[in-house]
Amino acid sequence: MTPLRIIAACLGILTAFWFCGGDRPTLAPAYVTAADRTWDRLADVRVIDGDTIEADLLLGRGVVLKRRRIRLAGFDAWEMTRRRRTVSITDEELAKGKVARAAMETLIGDSIVQCLTEGDRDAYGRTVGRLRLIQRDGNVLQAENWMRERGHDRGGAP
Repeated sequence: MTPLRIIAACLGILTAFWFCGGDRPTLAPAYVTAADRTWDRLADVRVIDGDTIEADLLLGRGVVLKRRRIRLAGFDAWEMTRRRRTVSITDEELAKGKVARAAMETLIGDSIVQCLTEGDRDAYGRTVGRLRLIQRDGNVLQAENWMRERGHDRGGAP
């Protein structure tokens, strides 16, 4: 095999990993802060519950990661189902969970939604990240702060 073919094969493998292997690999050194990273735009956002959305992650240059589940970092909304076995969930919490989901849907509304992924996945395989919303009036909101200020945080964020 010629050196040119070896290089081409390696580039093909790296490209396949980059675009098909789930989240983008973290290439930035550890000292790079969140302020140094870029916010990716989201499209077709669907609210799963008060702290989880599903959306297409638009990475630019025509690259789209379809139907990514994104878990808000540093925030834990009230539960909507009894599926989560690590905590005791009451009927009152289930009701609060439905209100939290509705609040997240209202917040997202017709805003431009952006995500700053943290490069991690949670125990359920969801991408962990922060959401920023740019509303029609130009107001910029941080989703987890907005939800927490309105009492939709159950505490004990992972």
